[in-house]
Amino acid sequence: MIKTIVNELMDKDKSLVNPLLKAKVLASRIGNKPLADWVENELNGYEKEKTPKYRIVNANATCDIYVNGVPYKQKTPFPILFLPSDEMREFFMKLQLSDGIESIENYFVDGNDTIYKPLGVDFENIITKAMRENNFFGKIHNLSITTYKTEVIRAVSAIRNKFLNLMLELEMEFPEVDDISNESKEIKENISNKITIIMAENNYTTGDGSNIVSGNNNQTNFSSGDNNTQTISIENQQEVKDVITQIKGLLESNEFDEKDDAKLEVQRVENQLAKESPKTSVIKQSLGTLKDIFTSVSANIISGPVIESITQVLGSIG
Repeated sequence: MIKTIVNELMDKDKSLVNPLLKAKVLASRIGNKPLADWVENELNGYEKEKTPKYRIVNANATCDIYVNGVPYKQKTPFPILFLPSDEMREFFMKLQLSDGIESIENYFVDGNDTIYKPLGVDFENIITKAMRENNFFGKIHNLSITTYKTEVIRAVSAIRNKFLNLMLELEMEFPEVDDISNESKEIKENISNKITIIMAENNYTTGDGSNIVSGNNNQTNFSSGDNNTQTISIENQQEVKDVITQIKGLLESNEFDEKDDAKLEVQRVENQLAKESPKTSVIKQSLGTLKDIFTSVSANIISGPVIESITQVLGSIG
């Protein structure tokens, strides 16, 4: 199934719907909620406040401006500099593509190269009132946000690339896996854990500091933005390797409720350390989660030295 999805995604002229449906089946068979949720959102659309960054495209706004009830300018760029805040200006410079992927792929079947989003009379009245705080003396009519086919194509390509990268990593990690339904429970769990790690490290959901839920209701946190690109020094990498070795020794010799969650975080750290430029933020988040696990009721009796070591490493890497 993984190879089939990869082959379909490689053809940029094919719709994303079929490979997403296959991924939905894959997520169901291995019991992976992060993948299931992501696929569901890509197929059916996102709530506005949860639209991921790769689905937000550049746009501009146009309007008619009336002064004293008389048309002054028509179909003119909306004068965003009169808006009282950067947040409001940003609203008119971006457009969220929150529809399901099939709808997005069919935006331009009628031959148009432009998407118009009318904002309505009530919104125009609110915006006009806000602009008057900055000495705007006109009245806004026919306000709409516009984006172009090239921007939508870029967003669809971003979805395809993100999806393809995930499947290629799985194919590389599990080259012998063909029919998921015939695989053992252990293999399914390994695939599911790998998917969760990849999705956590590559921001498949939204906003800064979002979460992907994994394991027994454990939350794998991840971040976006500048901090997510900071890399860890060679000296600190060795410190992290040492504490991971200590943690793995504890996991091998003890049983406790959160053991599977701890293994997942260890794997996530090791995955970063294997990269040319390990991300400090990802390693810190996983070590922080491990510290939380080891201070839990079922594990803290056996994990005192490990907690101390993790605390020292977290302090060292800042």
